[in-house]
Amino acid sequence: MNSPATAPQKNSYHHGQLREALLATTLQLVQEKGVNDWSLRDVARQLGVSAAAPFRHFDSKQALLAAVAEQAMQQFAAAVAQGMQAGGDDPLRAMGQAYLRWAIAHPAAFHVISNRDVLNLAQQPGLLAQSEAVMAQLEALLQQRFGQQPGFVAQHARLAFRAQVYGLARMAVDRHLEEWAIAPAHYLDECLAALDQFLLLLPDRA
Repeated sequence: MNSPATAPQKNSYHHGQLREALLATTLQLVQEKGVNDWSLRDVARQLGVSAAAPFRHFDSKQALLAAVAEQAMQQFAAAVAQGMQAGGDDPLRAMGQAYLRWAIAHPAAFHVISNRDVLNLAQQPGLLAQSEAVMAQLEALLQQRFGQQPGFVAQHARLAFRAQVYGLARMAVDRHLEEWAIAPAHYLDECLAALDQFLLLLPDRA
């Protein structure tokens, strides 16, 4: 039995600090174990707090994941907006680049906001609104660039572009690119080059 002098000490957090620590630690566990294979007890143990401490802020693992997703979605949307502002005369390319840069730099957060097995956007109105705002922005860019092309269908164009950037990001964060003889250090550069190749194959601007 540990003596009082050697007993492990529980960390203490102020109210806001604990919430932020729970979010950060959850992302760490998602990175290490995946979206499903961890518990609130694991989060508490990692932080060195009591098993009851997470319940001061979240009544379930799902609620904690939803909070992590909301924070991640805000960061994602901000990264896309910032990337587009700095994107020069091709905002569509800038949007795709920003998407890839953020996803590859934040794989755990990307897993959380893109995994529909654990997070149903229809049940998270705030998250859904943020996601739809980004998609509406994408559709406007596609409409502006290709809207006069014969056969253009906005919904299908949005789906095609989303599939391209999402697919590249998923291949990177799931490390499937190693099967293409691409080392992790080169994931971003190769994904950006693939995006440029995709855009090159699209029709000229109307």
